[in-house]
Amino acid sequence: MSEIKPGDYIEIEKGFGPGPCDCCGYKWVNFQERMTYDRMKEPPRMNRKICKKCYEIAKRAESSQFRVLPGVLNPGMMTRVSKDLGRCQVCDNQKAVWQDPETKTAVCEICYQNLPRHQEAADAKAAD
Repeated sequence: MSEIKPGDYIEIEKGFGPGPCDCCGYKWVNFQERMTYDRMKEPPRMNRKICKKCYEIAKRAESSQFRVLPGVLNPGMMTRVSKDLGRCQVCDNQKAVWQDPETKTAVCEICYQNLPRHQEAADAKAAD
């Protein structure tokens, strides 16, 4: 799963197609590999296809790798919003659901949990 880069995949035109998923073996797939510049340098092969579940797992894994520098965003000032804010301004992978009303910075749930104050609290809980 770690070799899957969500940006290298595009949704299948009809929304789904016959599989199997190259990750989990599920019989229906929703995304297929794009022809990227790096991919064109490789020997010819069939496009990889993955299901929606594996694609979402790869997006979450990629989003969790991003970290905001301490002091840049204040998680205490952020509020959860229900309106569409577009994509996260930190990882650019997930739907933004938290916003700082002062700076208008919008982040996804994963990036919000990875903000420095939240990360320190999670580490303290794990140590107990």
